[in-house]
Amino acid sequence: MRYGQEYRLGFPNKEVRISFNEDILPLVLKEEIRENIAGKIIEILKGEKLEELREQIEVLISNISYVHYKGESSYVIAIFSLLYSTGLNVITEDNTDKGRIDLVVIVNKSIVYIIEVKVIEREEEKGKAIKQIEEREYYKKYMNYEKIYIVGIEIDRVKKRIVNYEYKRVK
Repeated sequence: MRYGQEYRLGFPNKEVRISFNEDILPLVLKEEIRENIAGKIIEILKGEKLEELREQIEVLISNISYVHYKGESSYVIAIFSLLYSTGLNVITEDNTDKGRIDLVVIVNKSIVYIIEVKVIEREEEKGKAIKQIEEREYYKKYMNYEKIYIVGIEIDRVKKRIVNYEYKRVK
């Protein structure tokens, strides 16, 4: 492997996904935080309360040691873990005909959340996460669902905080 080369890994099967959440996730997040947040996240997503989702993602990010954040994939994994711990249908690295969606959450077989995460360095980069979803039309894959929301999350590389959070209902 060359230095700086990045590999994206997924879960090969359901057993590995379950093991990740039961054995590895507790090592990264404190148990009381994990249990408290999971119930809130379900309520937020079922109620389509996207500003509250931002707050919970900020809580998550602030509770994980800075040494674990190495780049965009670190944030995607953290947010995936948060969402997956709810038991909802969460898909990571979802391929489409025009690219790969960071995260998709399907709630009650009727609401779809398409989430793109970007780590940015400059103010003028704000908006590129949601722009990518729109330009690549990631939502078209899910047009058979009742409601579709697209969510762009941008995190400052140095401050390690959300600096831009945008969402739209596209259906």
